[in-house]
Amino acid sequence: MTSRDPAQGLSTAQLAAVAVLAVRADERAACEAARVSPRTLRRWRQSDDFRAAIRTAARDAHADTQARIMTSAETALTVLLSVMNDPKAASVARVRAATVVLRAALDLAEYDIADRIDILERRVNAWDVSVTGPASWRSQIASPRPPRPAVG
Repeated sequence: MTSRDPAQGLSTAQLAAVAVLAVRADERAACEAARVSPRTLRRWRQSDDFRAAIRTAARDAHADTQARIMTSAETALTVLLSVMNDPKAASVARVRAATVVLRAALDLAEYDIADRIDILERRVNAWDVSVTGPASWRSQIASPRPPRPAVG
């Protein structure tokens, strides 16, 4: 089973709308970027490929954000620890900022779980029960790719 890029086949205007909708739910800005009416955007949103392209673009944008946050998490932890260990410190704003960054880094770990679930769902959808039979589901879940049909 080959996965194809959902953005493949979308027009330039649709891709412009996808780029906006992937990072914020601003339909007016998406319409302006694509130079289309709200009615056209609503029609596009009914397309599975258009919705899939938004999800893929949002996932990519989120991955970039995740990488930046994870890079900053070590610095935030250093700030938090230095303030926590400084008896003279009254750096409430610094502690609050460090706490927010650390909390965001932990929240992003949940996003990793969502990615793992997505991978499992794709594996489940790739199963060919008619070839392998439902009894082999455990081996299929552990397998990195769909099973091959039996020969002979």
